[in-house]
Amino acid sequence: MKKVWLAQLTRTKNNAIFLPYSVGTIAAYAWQFPEIKQNYSLQDFILFMDSIDEICAKINDAYLVAFSSYMWNVDYNISIAKRIKEKNPNTLIVFGGPDIPENASFLEKYPFIDILIFGEGEEPFYGILAAFLKGNDLSAVNSIAYRKGDKVVLNPIVTPLNIENYPSPYTEGYFDHILHDPAHKGMQFDVIMETNRGCPYKCLYCSWGTKDAPVRKFSMERILGEIHWMKENKIVYCFFADGNFGLFDRDEKIADYIIEQKRECGFPQISEIIAAKQKNDVVFRINKKMNDIGLNKGVSLTCQTLTPQVLKNIHRQNMSAESFAQQVQLYRDAGMFTYTEMILGLPGETYESFCKSILNVYETGQHLLVVYLCYLLPCAPMAQPEIIRKYDIKTVRADLSLIHTDVGEENTNPSYCEVVVHTNTMSTNDWLNMNVVAVCAQAVHGFGLYKYFAVYARRALNIPFHDFYMDFIHYLRYENDYTAKIIRDVTASFATFLKGESSICYYDRRFGEMYLDINEAVFACFAAESEVFYKQTAAFMSKYIADKELLADLMHYQVSKIVFPFVKAHDETFQYDWEAFFADIYNNTPKQPVKKRCAVHFETEYFDNLVDYTRDVIWFGKRKGRFFVKSERISD
Repeated sequence: MKKVWLAQLTRTKNNAIFLPYSVGTIAAYAWQFPEIKQNYSLQDFILFMDSIDEICAKINDAYLVAFSSYMWNVDYNISIAKRIKEKNPNTLIVFGGPDIPENASFLEKYPFIDILIFGEGEEPFYGILAAFLKGNDLSAVNSIAYRKGDKVVLNPIVTPLNIENYPSPYTEGYFDHILHDPAHKGMQFDVIMETNRGCPYKCLYCSWGTKDAPVRKFSMERILGEIHWMKENKIVYCFFADGNFGLFDRDEKIADYIIEQKRECGFPQISEIIAAKQKNDVVFRINKKMNDIGLNKGVSLTCQTLTPQVLKNIHRQNMSAESFAQQVQLYRDAGMFTYTEMILGLPGETYESFCKSILNVYETGQHLLVVYLCYLLPCAPMAQPEIIRKYDIKTVRADLSLIHTDVGEENTNPSYCEVVVHTNTMSTNDWLNMNVVAVCAQAVHGFGLYKYFAVYARRALNIPFHDFYMDFIHYLRYENDYTAKIIRDVTASFATFLKGESSICYYDRRFGEMYLDINEAVFACFAAESEVFYKQTAAFMSKYIADKELLADLMHYQVSKIVFPFVKAHDETFQYDWEAFFADIYNNTPKQPVKKRCAVHFETEYFDNLVDYTRDVIWFGKRKGRFFVKSERISD
C-alpha cells in the first residue's frame, strides 16, 4: 500500500481549531473508489502547526504528501515540503489551495514540488492517484501542472459542473478519530461547511467569482447529514463557506434545520454565514431566526467602500445609501446587532475619499465598522500584471496571522501575505494615515467610547460624523499628550510595517498573553484607564458644548453606557433625560435633550480582571456590541 498524508495546517486560537475540511473533501472523494482504497493508505491529516521537525518525524515512507495552501500557511507548507523532499527524494509533493497561482510559477520557483492542483481539488486529486496506478501519464488529468522530464506541463483548468454527489468527510467519518483522540481532550474543533460553490459576482480583489461556472449545489441529503453530524458531535462553531448564503430558496430550509438541531440539544452553538447580496428579505428572515435562538454572533451588512469610482474599479455595486439605512433599521428594530465590513487600500481610493467613506457610514445608522486591509490574493483578478500596472499597486509582505494567537508563536510558523500599501491614488503615507483614522474610528466610536458625544453633536448641533471625528482624531494625535503617546505608538507600528519589519498587532501583558488587533488594543488601553481617558479628553467636548452642566451630565451618561472592567451594575441620576434623547440614537433628525431629572439603572457585566475583559468583551463580543451597557429609566 502506498502511504499518503494530507496537510491543512491551521493555527490554534483560544484552544480551538478548524477540522481540515479541504483535504477531508479530497480524501472522501478519492477513497470512495475501490482502486484507491486497494492501493493507497491514507495515513493521517496534518492540521496542527507543530514544529517542522515534529511534523516531518511523523511522515515516514510517504509515497505522496499533499498540502492545502492558504495565505496563513503557504510559507510553512513550503518549508515542510522542502524538508520532506530532502529526507526522501522519491516522495511526491502536491500543492493546491487558493494561494496557488494558476500557472506554473510555483513549480519553477520550488523544485521540490512535483504537482500543482488548481481550483477545486476532488477530481484532480483522484485523477492523480488513479493515473499513477497505470503509469506516470498525467496528461488526462484536468486542472493540474506537473513536471515531465525537464519541462513543466500545464493542463487545461476545468471547473466541475456537477458536485451534487460528492461525499462528505464529516458523515463518512474521516474526522472521527481526531475528535475522539485522548490527546485532544479539552480542544474545541470547529467546522467549515459548504452548501454550494462559486459566486455570481466578479469583485476585483476576490478569487471567489473568477471561474466561468455557475454556482453549483451540494445535495440536501449531504447538507442535512452534516448538520446532524455536528449536533451528534457537539460542534460549537460552524462557518458556512458559501459566498452567498440565502441565494437559493432552499437555504432558508437549511437554516431551519440547523436551528432545529440547536433547539434539540444546543449544538452547534454558533453558525456564521456570508449572506447573499441581493436577497434582503430572505437573508433577513434567516438571520432573524438564527438570532432568536442565539446562533449568530452579529450580522454583517457589507459595502467595502462608499466611493463610486472605487466601486466601479472593483466591479462591485452597493445598494443605495437609503436602502442600506433601511436595512440597518430593519435589523435594529428586530433586536439584531449589525456591523459593516470595509476595505482599506482598494484601487482608486484616496485618503480623503476613504475617510469620508468610513465616517459617512455612521450617517446611515450603522455605528460598528470592521475595517480590513486589502490583500493581493494570488488568484484574484487584482493580482494580474495588467491590473497591478494600471493602478500602480505596491505591496508589503507581512505576517498578519498573529492576531488573537498566543504570544510565543510568532517565530515558529510565520504566515505571510501581500498587503496593498500603495496605488496611483494612495501614497504609502496616505495608507499610514488612513490606518490611523480607521483605528481611531473603530476604537472610539465602534467600541462606543465617544459614540454618545458624537451622536449628540450630530443631532443637537448638526455636526456631521465625518467632521466631528476628523476633528477629534486630530485632537487625539496632536493636541492631547495622554492620547498622543498611544496614537504615536500606533503610527510607529504602521510605519515599521511599511518597512517590512513587523506585523500589525499589539501585545500588552495586562490584556493577556495574546496579540490584539491595533484598534482593539487602542480601545483596551483607553478602557483600562477610562477615568483618565475621559478626564484628559473632556476639553475637546468643551469646544462644542459651552454649558458646563449639560457637558458634565452627558459625560456622566457616556461613561455609564460602556462596559468597563471593575465596574458593577449601578444606578445613576441625571439632570437631563438622556434615555429619551438616545432612545432613537440612530435617527439623525435634529433633536435637543430635555432638562428633566431622572434616575437610570445600568445593568453591566462585571469583570474583575483585564484578561477576561479583553477576551470576552473586546475579542469575542466585538461583533455583537457586548461593550454596550443595557440601561433603563427607573424613576423621573
